[in-house]
Amino acid sequence: MRYLYIGLICGFILGFLPFFKPVGGVAIYPEWHGKIDLIKNIQKASNPLISKIQLPPVKTTEKIFTLSGNGEILTEMNMDHQLVSFSKNGKYIIKYDKIGTNIEFLNIHGERFWKSISMEYPYISFNGKIILLMNGDHSAIRIVDFNGNEIGSKKINGRFCTVISFSKFSDFAGIGFLDGSFFIINYNGEIIYKGIASENFLIKGIAISSNGQYIAIHHGGKEGDFIRLVNLNLKKFFITPLKHIHISKTSLKVLNDGRISVIDYNRILLIGNRGKITKIIETPTKRPGTSTIDYANGIFIASYTKTTGNAHFIIYREDGTPLFAKNFSSEPFLISFMNDSVIFLRGSESLFCYYYTHQYNL
Repeated sequence: MRYLYIGLICGFILGFLPFFKPVGGVAIYPEWHGKIDLIKNIQKASNPLISKIQLPPVKTTEKIFTLSGNGEILTEMNMDHQLVSFSKNGKYIIKYDKIGTNIEFLNIHGERFWKSISMEYPYISFNGKIILLMNGDHSAIRIVDFNGNEIGSKKINGRFCTVISFSKFSDFAGIGFLDGSFFIINYNGEIIYKGIASENFLIKGIAISSNGQYIAIHHGGKEGDFIRLVNLNLKKFFITPLKHIHISKTSLKVLNDGRISVIDYNRILLIGNRGKITKIIETPTKRPGTSTIDYANGIFIASYTKTTGNAHFIIYREDGTPLFAKNFSSEPFLISFMNDSVIFLRGSESLFCYYYTHQYNL
């Protein structure tokens, strides 16, 4: 009996030791891939867990498509030799001409909601609730709603617009200018935050959390580049210097709790919600140009063009632990998107889709 009690006590104590805690892992499965110009020939995946997920629209030279997570074509629409801007939720598009006199707002099935006489360039938020119309010399942006009516602040002026960006899954927008001024607007078109970067540095990038509470602003000049993290609840901001000067924008992501990830040429930084760098991930050097960072369910993904000219893709945890990396030698760039179970990549020629899931080993 004495040994029984000893065994029970030892087992009870060992149960609390950290090396007996569950260990988490992420399993990643390639589901499908195919050429953009042969999008109808993509072999569909049979995974029922992703069949109801809708991916961001894919634009070809003549049409715009929406796909399900398993590669099935849901809708297709002719572009009629026009330019298009689309909402990332795949429901709305705007047609316009490079040098034209009007713009049209339609749903993805081609049903027109409104047509307006305008020579402006349209930008549409994730769910299509706000549309930003920029004039030809990039000095003024009008704010209109789903019905084409001016809303909120109606117009924002500045000295040459350098950045227009939107939050993911919501409808906040960021606008930045060459003179260092920047504006954040909500889904009602109202300015909820504005400012001027120190030293009137050029605004190179803006990221907004989905809940609209945190803003990350990339600005800089010949003295250096910086990230300004704004906490709207506290009405405070924190400045983080970058190691490199970026001649163009770089990818930037801010989460709902204020944490940031940013590509800084040959490294990816994780920054806490008070502006302190918490982790540095060494990566192949980035070339100026297209790059993206996205996040879902505890995982970041990043894609960019390397100095060698081909695309690089990496998956890493929110604590900075790298999980997966791959070079795409046939693609000069990649645009990446993820939700709770799907990673979707678009290159210049091809589409790639992965399914991922969290697994735990006891």
